[in-house]
Amino acid sequence: MFDFPGGQVTAFCFTFAGSLLASWLKIPAGGMLGAMFVGGGVALLLGKRYKFSNKIRFSAQIGLGLVTGGRMTAQIIGRLGTLLLPILVVTLIMLVGCTFLSILLSKTTEWNLITCLLCASPAGLSVVASMAEDAGADPIITSVFHTARIIGIVVIYPLLILPLIHQIRRSENTVLSPTPTAVPRR
Repeated sequence: MFDFPGGQVTAFCFTFAGSLLASWLKIPAGGMLGAMFVGGGVALLLGKRYKFSNKIRFSAQIGLGLVTGGRMTAQIIGRLGTLLLPILVVTLIMLVGCTFLSILLSKTTEWNLITCLLCASPAGLSVVASMAEDAGADPIITSVFHTARIIGIVVIYPLLILPLIHQIRRSENTVLSPTPTAVPRR
């Protein structure tokens, strides 16, 4: 733990700067990833782990809830009826798959089942990071796991899906474009 005077303030200042830098570099989820990488670097350099109080973690959870809830619109609520069945089907398939993945992780690692469940969960990094410690999971493992997943999604997924998108657009343009007709000569 940071037991020297101002340790948490120092950690906060460094992680805040890391957040600003990562956001300025336009890294996806830069605020969180910058803080996490710089915070981890500071902890490694100083050889000390730090844990913020429950009040600070609770405040962060409130902030996440505010950001998520602030996006809610009447249009979104109105569309829930038509989206309910696809949402339920996709959620069920993901939860079953994630449960199998978490069991596989727990059998192939020495991590506890709660850590494995959060590592395999489809939730975002901010949600998992804020839940991990409260749930009894290892917050470092779950954060690193989800960070690697996000990097994989941001870097690898576009490389896989962009050719498919281009092919779909080409086929739509072919189908939608009118067939040229011969123009009579005069």
